[in-house]
Amino acid sequence: MSDDLLSHHHLISYPSFIPLSNNPTWYTTQLPQNRSKNRTYLFLPTPTSVSSFKHRIQKFLAINPNWSIYSFDRSILEWYTKATRTSQLYEMRMGSGSRRVGYTGGENGIGRVVEDGEWFRETHNDEATLVDEEDVLSVIDSVGQRLAFATCLGDAGRLLVTKIEVAEGVKQSVRGVEVVRMLLGTVADIAERGGLRVWINIPVEDAITVGVLFEMGFVVNRMLWLVEGDAEVKDESGVADIVVGSGRVKSIVEKNKVEVWKLPDWEGGMSGWREQWSAALDRIMAGGA
Repeated sequence: MSDDLLSHHHLISYPSFIPLSNNPTWYTTQLPQNRSKNRTYLFLPTPTSVSSFKHRIQKFLAINPNWSIYSFDRSILEWYTKATRTSQLYEMRMGSGSRRVGYTGGENGIGRVVEDGEWFRETHNDEATLVDEEDVLSVIDSVGQRLAFATCLGDAGRLLVTKIEVAEGVKQSVRGVEVVRMLLGTVADIAERGGLRVWINIPVEDAITVGVLFEMGFVVNRMLWLVEGDAEVKDESGVADIVVGSGRVKSIVEKNKVEVWKLPDWEGGMSGWREQWSAALDRIMAGGA
């Protein structure tokens, strides 16, 4: 099982956060530079957790219009009608006793694999704190171009590939499979040498990566459903430009105001903000209004 590593990955991916609950895991990220990206996450790893939380999901959806629910129970499908985006993923692990087939280290015609935490920190500012706990590996070609990268989070016995991204135009090219095999093969080598079992959650429709994983000896452990809702943030400036003849006249247009959820201003009052949210969410967790 890898759901605890998955939830921890999201928890450390952003510069700051307020943990809301541990049973089930439930929290809201904070991105001070762009608060519209703040998202509330809920992880429901077992059928029991889904059934016990089901009557509170409607209240959960009302907390923040930017939300994500991860569930290993198919009953979460009931909430697809509330979502703006859905995905089905495989939770995969290396099969017991399987003989791994794939890249075995070193450099070849594709390029080389390097540790790339500093690059990730510089180029993914919103998730810069992720590399405080996770490792980043990149495939770089002979001219220094990054073809793909993966982030990995581990504990005493497991290593979870938390993200894998392949450069635009590479994945669908002839060498796309080799790039993915090289990257994931290196991860598997590292895990094997450290006595760790490798896990990965990968979208079902990512046929190239799924195919490479099957080839390497991975098997599907569970199905994971991801249901997400996104806020529609509209321009409320009320200013529009109207072109009249050869000139431009600026006209103030009254628009319908759209109520958009925003985090309170916590600067200078963090402790009070934290306590306010904690108390409110404790009531929801307890089934109260």
